[in-house]
Amino acid sequence: MLMQRFKGRRGSSWHRTNFIWLFRGLFYVDLFIPILTYIFGQAFLGGRTAIASIYRLSNERYGLKEIDNYLLTRFTKEIIHELGHTFGLIHCHVPACVMGSSTYVEGIDQKNSNLCIKCQAELMCELCNSFPELCNAYQH
Repeated sequence: MLMQRFKGRRGSSWHRTNFIWLFRGLFYVDLFIPILTYIFGQAFLGGRTAIASIYRLSNERYGLKEIDNYLLTRFTKEIIHELGHTFGLIHCHVPACVMGSSTYVEGIDQKNSNLCIKCQAELMCELCNSFPELCNAYQH
């Protein structure tokens, strides 16, 4: 699978420099996994590899009128969502949280582009465990 090809390869996976992670698996192809006919993105939970595709995020794909900013907003939310998985966040049940599961573009539209309070706290715990120096700076 595509994800396995990227796992562990330099230049094709996540690259960490201090506290910054770079997303490198951005595509314009139709993605799928064996149990789903399509996905918007995929990430290794707590890992360093993730991909996202813009392919199914445009209104035109569904025969609808193009609306300014929908494509960019949807893709931004999908990238944030996949980044969340790489930091160990699972799907959230808070409807507006960007970590909510979305099987349709309308589901992406209904989410915000930020984390709910619970997911923010989980992310902060993960960052503090991985980067204690970040938490020391944050507490002062």
